[in-house]
Amino acid sequence: MTLEAIYFISQTIASVAVIASLVYLALQTRQAAQSSWAAMHESRAATVLHHIDTTTDCEFHPIWAKGNAAAADMSDAEIGKICDASQRPDRGLGRALSTKAGRHVE
Repeated sequence: MTLEAIYFISQTIASVAVIASLVYLALQTRQAAQSSWAAMHESRAATVLHHIDTTTDCEFHPIWAKGNAAAADMSDAEIGKICDASQRPDRGLGRALSTKAGRHVE
């Protein structure tokens, strides 16, 4: 076996190794993308289920009505429930209620 034949064999093995690593990388990238999509989908589903649970709670309806009326006699717990339902205490109804009541909601 000549030195040139050994060189060609080593180049062929190196080429096959590069192609195999590219295939492996493509499969790993695809799996990571699918995993990320599944986590995002699960998070969205959990958020929707949380909103459904919150809005179907019979104790929440009077609190929601007081919040929509921006009642000044709302307790911190009631404001907290509305903020939790809105998932965005820095904006929207929860912030407006806390500002009207003179409170700061974190």
